[in-house]
Amino acid sequence: MSIAFDLRKIIQGYVDDARLIRAEYSTDASNYRVVPEVVVFPKNAEDVESAVSYAVGKGIPVTMRGAGTSVAGNSIGNGIILDTSKFMNSILEIDPSNKTAIVQPGVILGNLQAVSAKHG
Repeated sequence: MSIAFDLRKIIQGYVDDARLIRAEYSTDASNYRVVPEVVVFPKNAEDVESAVSYAVGKGIPVTMRGAGTSVAGNSIGNGIILDTSKFMNSILEIDPSNKTAIVQPGVILGNLQAVSAKHG
């Protein structure tokens, strides 16, 4: 069985091991290229937990990926890439008095800045 096959049984989100998606996720803004085994788009925190637990049990590396703008190769890896930008990208709360925000891990900074701008 494959990693993708196993993950599809435990993940509510999307699991992709197609050659094209693996090639797309093998680079970031750095000069490095590392082809992952599979890319997972978790729908929620439980999906992240399930994927990480699976990976730990199998000894598979996990890389969290945001927008892929790392210039140091931080968003590429040879195991499981977890991309939270597709489904886990909500701004949950903005507290203008404390100048804080609670966001999901896939939120793009520019989107947070645009929404929080109205609070100064």
